Amino acid sequence: MAFRLRFGLEELDLAERETTIGRDPSCSITIDDDLVSRTHAVFRKRADHIEVEDLKSRNGTRVNGVAIHEPHRLVHGDRVRIGPREMVFYDTEQTSGARRRQNVVTGKMALCPKCAEVLPEETPSCPHCGAATEAGA
Repeated sequence: MAFRLRFGLEELDLAERETTIGRDPSCSITIDDDLVSRTHAVFRKRADHIEVEDLKSRNGTRVNGVAIHEPHRLVHGDRVRIGPREMVFYDTEQTSGARRRQNVVTGKMALCPKCAEVLPEETPSCPHCGAATEAGA
C-alpha cells in the first residue's frame, strides 16, 4: 500500500515507517513557520493504514477541522492541518488509474489578501495572519 500527502503544489510519499513534521531540520518534512512546533506531529505507517499523532504541539493538529488528542487513523481524502498548512491524505490504491484521479476533488486554494499565504478557499480567516478572507466576508 502506498500513501501520500498533498499540500499546495507538492505531493510527498509516506514511505517511511514514521514521518515527522515540524520546524526542526531533523524532521522528515519541515515547515518554516512560527505556528508549527519544532516536532509537531508524526505520521505512522501501520500494516494497512496511516495514523497521525499530535506530539503535544503548541497549536495542535486537526483532521477534517477537529483537533486530535490521540493517534488518529487517516482515510482517503482526510484533510490534516499542521499550524497554518493543510494537507490532503491519499491512499494511492483509492486513486490508481487516471480515470479515478480525475474524479478526486481536493478543494480549491486561495491567497490570503493580507499576507499572500496559500490556504483552502473555504477558510474564513487566515490562520497565519488572522485576516478575513472572501469566505469569511
